[in-house]
Amino acid sequence: MNNFETQLKIDDKKETILNGWDKKILLEGSKNIVDKIVKEFRGRLPDGIIYPDESARPLHYLFNEIFEKIAKEHNIKKPRTFFMKTGKPDPLTTIFEDDEGRELYFDEVKEKIDEQAKSDEVSPLLNDYLMNKFVDTHIKREREQKRAREIEEYNEKLSDRGIIANLAVIDEFSNQGHTSKEINYAFGYDVPYFSVFGNKDKSVNAISVENIGLVIDTENYPENPITHNPTKLSYAVHPFKKSIGINKNNIYNKYSEINQDQTVEDKKKMETLRKEMGEIGREIAREY
Repeated sequence: MNNFETQLKIDDKKETILNGWDKKILLEGSKNIVDKIVKEFRGRLPDGIIYPDESARPLHYLFNEIFEKIAKEHNIKKPRTFFMKTGKPDPLTTIFEDDEGRELYFDEVKEKIDEQAKSDEVSPLLNDYLMNKFVDTHIKREREQKRAREIEEYNEKLSDRGIIANLAVIDEFSNQGHTSKEINYAFGYDVPYFSVFGNKDKSVNAISVENIGLVIDTENYPENPITHNPTKLSYAVHPFKKSIGINKNNIYNKYSEINQDQTVEDKKKMETLRKEMGEIGREIAREY
């Protein structure tokens, strides 16, 4: 048994949420992310960090420790934290997008669907289905754009320079890049996007592997013993998922909602997860 396997067995016996697998990912990936962010922003820090809900939200408690240390050492401002609710659009909405992946206007979509309706090969029920899917995605994206404007306006008011602040996104795992695409869509420009870990295969990533803290080969990387998956941290699955404390099921709400059915045990999990994230952040911060 190697050291990594031994550490896993030790950690799994404790009353913790993060096990040895999680800590290995978070320590290595997060340290690399900070180095990449500092390089991206030329030795400084972004004015604001966006954590896309849900599973990225706990990362605030890790990176806040690091950014606080860097800001103090270099006499600069610590990035403000923003949470942004994002969602994956329905795959059918690709027929409503132009060559650059931008959503067509409503009347253009209706015209396109009406043209399809004239074909004997397309049933009215299918056209109604397509239109409903477009409307759902349109509502989701409109909500995300409003949240993006809020973040920009808030930053602009607090910025010493009186301009829209520099932003960056930190996610926990990058796969096909849907979240990155939707955030860029909401802001109307490419927001620097970093992921603690992600796939080795460039073809499935919308973000560059240069912005991934720990690049893994999901075909051969050892699975997390809690999730039985090489792409998920322990808190991302039941029953640990309630330790995040929020959900984002309502597509009409631009903010994630607090879980109203939290038990005492759920709240203890939240405290434990935040504490463990902070401990990892402080461990990394000691290197700065």
